Amino acid sequence: MQDLLKKIQNGKELTDGEYFLFFSELIAGKINAEQAAALLYGLTLRGETVEALYNLVTLLKEKSTKISYNADNLIDVCGTGGDGQNTLNISTAVAFVVASCDIKVAKHGNRSVSSKSGSSDVLQKLGVDIDMAAEQAKNALAEIDIAFLFAPHYHPALANVGPLRKNLGVRTIFNLIGPLLNPVGPKKQLIGLYSAELFEKYSAVVKQLDFLRVILLNSQDGLDEASIAAPTDLVEINSGKISNTTIYPSDFGFELASLADIRGGDAEHNAREMLKIFQGEQNAYSDMVALNSAIALYLAEKVSNIQEGVNLAQDILSNGQAFAKLNQLKSF
Repeated sequence: MQDLLKKIQNGKELTDGEYFLFFSELIAGKINAEQAAALLYGLTLRGETVEALYNLVTLLKEKSTKISYNADNLIDVCGTGGDGQNTLNISTAVAFVVASCDIKVAKHGNRSVSSKSGSSDVLQKLGVDIDMAAEQAKNALAEIDIAFLFAPHYHPALANVGPLRKNLGVRTIFNLIGPLLNPVGPKKQLIGLYSAELFEKYSAVVKQLDFLRVILLNSQDGLDEASIAAPTDLVEINSGKISNTTIYPSDFGFELASLADIRGGDAEHNAREMLKIFQGEQNAYSDMVALNSAIALYLAEKVSNIQEGVNLAQDILSNGQAFAKLNQLKSF
């Protein structure tokens, strides 16, 4: 590892093979925190290559605990995080809306690393058992169409990485690969990216993995989710074919908001606001959830277009179905 550190200190780039060696040693606990931080930060500055991303995903999948489940009609909705905007936990709220439509959602998530509230943080505040065992999660998917899969339980190889990422406090390659490590292996996935610059390389990685359909998105105001404050760019990978589109809040009747309107807070704040919109309150948060839910419903082929998805998501929120789905998961 000293040779790799010297290369970075001298301004030289590491090869993908050298980074792969680094990750193998890091996962095995053979690198001290100072060395690991330097190498991770160096990779972040260099920019992750398609090969580095694919190789790390493959390595971690091999070492992960998996849940055997028919994943053809199952989806996940998540973002890379790292956009620095600290919005409400939109994808977590979306999971309950989508699961209310007879679509199975395996929500894979973790604690906060580069934001104020991660998916597990807000779910814990809402009273969900985030430590649900794998078999219980499998049963929840079968019986109530939703389960939360707490990442540390399924990726023991990353035990040495969590504290390091928390101390670094900046986005790293682990933000990018997190959405690709769902232990159920859903064939359809909505993934928010923190930068539009990632579309090309992320699409290339997704095409090498076992997906049927993936939608990547990034809003033009920098969110890793569809925004009601700016246009959002979408890239769809469907059976290996790639298509691009841009959607606008006005396309679906949403009033243009500001980023301040959709920012969240800590887990307690986000849980409180999520409960409000699940109980029918209409505001900028509910518009964000409806728009992102609509894209997920389109991805899952529940609706034929995003506008139909918006209408359905708004009905789900207003009639309390998402709230009922949350209570089902809390009681499971």
